[in-house]
Amino acid sequence: MDNRKLEYFAEAIEREVESRKRREKHQIANDLSRKTADAIKREEEKMDFVIETARRDVMRKSNKKIALATAKAKAAFITKQNELHAEILNDVNGDLIAFTQSEKYKDYLIEKINATKTSHNFSAVKLRPADMEFANEILQKTNLTPVQGNDDYIGGFILQNETAKLDQTFKFKLQKARTP
Repeated sequence: MDNRKLEYFAEAIEREVESRKRREKHQIANDLSRKTADAIKREEEKMDFVIETARRDVMRKSNKKIALATAKAKAAFITKQNELHAEILNDVNGDLIAFTQSEKYKDYLIEKINATKTSHNFSAVKLRPADMEFANEILQKTNLTPVQGNDDYIGGFILQNETAKLDQTFKFKLQKARTP
């Protein structure tokens, strides 16, 4: 064979070897790149899981703290509301006691008895002992028989007949106001 042919084949073989080396380098680089990308993806997934777990834990803890703070705030609100309600009712109680000792109370009592008595054909009106001083005037202006009740209510009256009773005492009305 001639030298030229040999040189030509030698060059062709060298080119083929170089080409294979380049392909193999590219293949190795691609494989390495793919493995690196897969490793990065796995690490990212691990980090995403860790971050999501931490986020859920933080949310759970913060929700628990928020719920506890909300419950404490509601309890404090209810306590304060009850205190204010009791304070107001005590003030009203004092005002009602003062009203029953005023000149306007007798007229109020007669007016309320007349306004209320028509609903059930009441025959008697029960008064506290202190209000029995108005008995004659109540009988004349309402046509209801005054009956002495006990002294456990502030003022007002109880209308009654054989089958029904209608409590219009200030005590009863205050008790109704105390219940939410």
